Amino acid sequence: MSYLPEHTARARRVVLGLFITATALVTTGVLLTAGLLLNRVLPR
Repeated sequence: MSYLPEHTARARRVVLGLFITATALVTTGVLLTAGLLLNRVLPR
């Protein structure tokens, strides 16, 4: 089994993209849940 440098670079790029998208989704979910909790707790 021989791994080409292009393949590893492409795999790293894909993994990095997935990691960035996952982090963005988690951060948006946390912000949304925090906003909903604050809206429920704080009286308006």
